[in-house]
Amino acid sequence: MRMSSLHYRAMRFLLPMGIRAYIGPQRKDVGSEVSELREDGFAFLKNVSVNTRELVSEFLAHVSLDEFQRTEDLSEYLRMREMKGLLRSSPVMASGSPDCLLTKFARQESLMTVVQEYMGLPADRIVCNVTIDALFRDKAGFIRSDGYDGALSFHRDVDAWRWLKVFVYLNDVEEGGGQHDVYLGSHRDFPRKLWKIRRYSGTELEEYFPNRCFHVIGPAGTCFAENTIAFHRGAPPEKKGRLLLTAVYFDDSVRGMHPALFQLA
Repeated sequence: MRMSSLHYRAMRFLLPMGIRAYIGPQRKDVGSEVSELREDGFAFLKNVSVNTRELVSEFLAHVSLDEFQRTEDLSEYLRMREMKGLLRSSPVMASGSPDCLLTKFARQESLMTVVQEYMGLPADRIVCNVTIDALFRDKAGFIRSDGYDGALSFHRDVDAWRWLKVFVYLNDVEEGGGQHDVYLGSHRDFPRKLWKIRRYSGTELEEYFPNRCFHVIGPAGTCFAENTIAFHRGAPPEKKGRLLLTAVYFDDSVRGMHPALFQLA
């Protein structure tokens, strides 16, 4: 994400130490999902409406197997793409238009209620972007030539002063199927040896957060929210690929810093 150099450097310096890191509202009269987010940095969102069939179709309508070939079958798409030795698909992004299916998902009332309550901000101070992308089965630990590992190793995000990410599985995800892993409560815990912004192994994190790694599995439509300053990753797929919708809600300190952002209200 592009932002002013001073702004970005300040976030990268302060947040990994826990300085100005936002963990959630301090008041106690909050909903159960917001309470879980505050305590664990993670919560399942069971009241959010998800039409997986439409969202999968939207993704497949914008991607192709090659320059000429398209498919309406997600399993076929994942199988064919992994044969090409790729790690991730190019994302399909929300346009911000009221008619865009991804934009409509992000603005639904049940979701906006949780986001605003957790972030402690009105809708007109929240901006958002939504993407759908696929994670393909490949050799574990695959690293691109430019050094990017596809977010398959544990890391913290440093995205804004306040933000919340919402994820939706668009196909069934079991362990070994590219599930999301998160160290519960690590958004409130900042050991000095973990201040550096880099990739971490599970072995390193277990020293500080023993037995707190949660593997998020579930059927298509499983929806969950996370404060991703907690250590997290997408696990390398071993059995099959994964299709994921990600909606990221930022405070307005990043307004105008990313071309795909649109206002929540």
